[in-house]
Amino acid sequence: ISFSLRVLYYLVFVCLFGHALASCAGVNRYSMHSFYRIRLAQCYLLPRLMKAKRESEARRAGETSGSTRNHEGAGVRLAPREDLALSGLKRASENGGPLILFNAALNVSSRSRLASQERRAVSFSMSSLFCGYSGTVENARGDLERIEAFRPAHDYMVENLRITCGFAMATSGAAISPTVVFQGTPRFNVLMSILNLRLGVWVPNPRHPTSWKREMPRSLIHFLLREFAGQMQHDGSFVYLSDGGHFENVGIYELVRRRCRVIVASDGAEDSGSVMRAVSVAIERCRVDFGVEIDLDLAGLKGQRAQSHVALGKIIYPDGKRIVFHHAVGV
Repeated sequence: ISFSLRVLYYLVFVCLFGHALASCAGVNRYSMHSFYRIRLAQCYLLPRLMKAKRESEARRAGETSGSTRNHEGAGVRLAPREDLALSGLKRASENGGPLILFNAALNVSSRSRLASQERRAVSFSMSSLFCGYSGTVENARGDLERIEAFRPAHDYMVENLRITCGFAMATSGAAISPTVVFQGTPRFNVLMSILNLRLGVWVPNPRHPTSWKREMPRSLIHFLLREFAGQMQHDGSFVYLSDGGHFENVGIYELVRRRCRVIVASDGAEDSGSVMRAVSVAIERCRVDFGVEIDLDLAGLKGQRAQSHVALGKIIYPDGKRIVFHHAVGV
């Protein structure tokens, strides 16, 4: 066999082997999202879980809870089953505790109405009750339709050990994503995908009738190619989630949807020019999607030496109901 033909055989073998390996490897398993999720859970969730576990074991052994030292978290690896299930917070909210919402951005491409307005995302919320999204999008016929795609949290992704608090926390803070256009040029986004600089995650689509209970997608090449081409659809079996700030960075959108009586927002976004872009985007999203007007005077928050760090406003709903809105800027 000639040298050139032997090289061709090697190339074909490497391509086939790489394709088979990529088909077995999950697109989320070997991304930075898994590392990010484990580190966040070890920092914020694992110490409390281990403390509660040790105190429970001490009580069963007849010891006092004070004898258990809090050395938790150091050098301990977090297994998927040790993470706290998101649906496990339901009892706390039913007993008068707060309902914790994790907000993410469901990335969409140019087929949708939201993308034509340069949003390129839909708000995706995760709580102990439901996980999913809603919005007005364009269907295959070009008509606008209202979508309500929510699934019970205890059943969502049930084949993948259910959605956990660590997963929701990491997804809500997945700021590095090659699909976010404003982070760079398309070439730069492709380079981010090649270098695996991806904190976003592919999840089952709550709108899909059968795949919403399935585990994570196992194909690697197919979904990486979709990230390269920017083909992010809301009607497929799986959807791509990234940082909730890619849609609305203040966190009031889902609270306005639920018509909370008092809303306190802390704006910690980078804003060296004091233009208040994050809160301006939030006001625009609420006005367009819900018909809600937010009357907020931000004059006292602008400038290098702001007169105040807090602004008080009103949220006016279409039925005339008004609620109090406090907006605080981080120092």
